[in-house]
Amino acid sequence: MVQGAGDCKREHSESGFETESAMLNGVSGMIGETAVVTKAVSDGHQPGSVFSRGEDWYAVSLFPGTTIEPGTKVVVADVERGLLVVYPTDTA
Repeated sequence: MVQGAGDCKREHSESGFETESAMLNGVSGMIGETAVVTKAVSDGHQPGSVFSRGEDWYAVSLFPGTTIEPGTKVVVADVERGLLVVYPTDTA
């Protein structure tokens, strides 16, 4: 279900040295994107799911001890062990 981490590509700098840069795709490219909770999201012992990029992804809350209810819009803060780490958007 979870796709591979971002690919790398090699580029040549003005000095002629080869450099490697990460392309923002795959799971790592999701950081900062928004998603919608489809199954209640809480801590790492109770992962829920979110819908983003046309797919469901396993997710946990950035804030321990909190539960994010279905239908809530969230932001992807990080990726840990194949799980998206999310927090609710500020809708106020």
